[in-house]
Amino acid sequence: MSSISSIKAFTTLALNDDNLKYFIGRKRIVGDMLSLILDHQNFGVTGAPGTGKTTLFNFLKSELESTKNFKRKHKVLSFPFTIPNTADFLKRLLFILLENLKQSDVKKIDLSKIKDDYLYTNGIQEFLRSLVRYEPSRELDAYQVLRLYSDFLINEMKNASPSKTVKFLSPDKLLFVIVKILKNLKKHLIFFVDDIDKVIYDPLTNSTSENRLASFLFELKEIMELSNTTWVFTLPLDFYNKYKISFNKPESTSFLGIFSDIFLLHNFTRKRTVDLLRTRLGFSNFEGKIIDYIDSYSLNLLLDLSRGNPRLFLYFLLKAFKFKESIKDNLLQEEFVEIENETDDSRIKVNHILSSIDYIFKLDDRNKKILAYIAYKQSVDSGNHSLQEKTGLDRLSLNRRLKELTEAGILDYFLDQYGKRIYITRKLT
Repeated sequence: MSSISSIKAFTTLALNDDNLKYFIGRKRIVGDMLSLILDHQNFGVTGAPGTGKTTLFNFLKSELESTKNFKRKHKVLSFPFTIPNTADFLKRLLFILLENLKQSDVKKIDLSKIKDDYLYTNGIQEFLRSLVRYEPSRELDAYQVLRLYSDFLINEMKNASPSKTVKFLSPDKLLFVIVKILKNLKKHLIFFVDDIDKVIYDPLTNSTSENRLASFLFELKEIMELSNTTWVFTLPLDFYNKYKISFNKPESTSFLGIFSDIFLLHNFTRKRTVDLLRTRLGFSNFEGKIIDYIDSYSLNLLLDLSRGNPRLFLYFLLKAFKFKESIKDNLLQEEFVEIENETDDSRIKVNHILSSIDYIFKLDDRNKKILAYIAYKQSVDSGNHSLQEKTGLDRLSLNRRLKELTEAGILDYFLDQYGKRIYITRKLT
């Protein structure tokens, strides 16, 4: 049986142009998003970390670039941004525009003049920052400040033309300049703004992430509503939950008139996650079936623990593979179950999975034995004598550990016909 020739296919990083061939699923949502972009509609994308928002952005950009005649009328720009601060965003946006636009892309505007003003503004700001950082052990006196400022001006203006007037770009001026550029574009610009979903609670203002982001987007409304731009943002789940479309309230069909829709990326189903594994194995030149790479008990445990999160699934799988390669034992499997015709020890087994999640869930040996037992037997109750014997725990101690694993989100339970708790690995719902 062949083994994998490379673990590169199991990357947990966002897919890019080099490996977008690994991309699977999301066909319907991709089609809807592409239609909105080509119709020049703004929208948001949200989902739990690891569901593939950045990968989806990269796939959308790739699909757009390959669309016939798209490049002739459109230009795609993308950048990450994690601070809901309008002034910082405008500076970042102007930098992106100046870096990616050519003079031939705009009309009635001198981009070189704007670039000079932008660089001069950054120089002034860096000078002011240097005053704060300069010799913090003692205060600067007036003479030192003037001397520093004089040196700064000499260096800044050394190569400037005497007849040239350099203007400082204040926050208000930044917005004016950006709007002027965007209104004079010869092509339609499509912006992908990633990582904005990482906005967090602000302890200084006692403001929640969704409120900060709402205020931030409202301040950007002027640029986002320009007819020759389209904006696609990643958005936090809390923001989606607060501002999602309600069909019972027609007035809520968009947020502040900015987004035509907000898409939620759900976790994969178990079948889709298996398809993900099959695809990655194929690109690692593995010859054989999935069952030749990982046994069914381990795969079910992995599917349960990752709950359809692609990044988490691949992360646990990669950790398990590396653990398997570093040590060669199958003690837990041999201890808890006998599998007929079990002759191949090269596959990923339950103990490899448990060791890969060990430091995340802080599992001791007894908790590992409990989880291994459930992986093979599918369910257990606190009165199970075989498990008590395997773990060396009495009924009360075993019951306490089962409850702790449930509170940690690893196990779930249901009540049988007698009202007894039956514990299982928490599965994707």
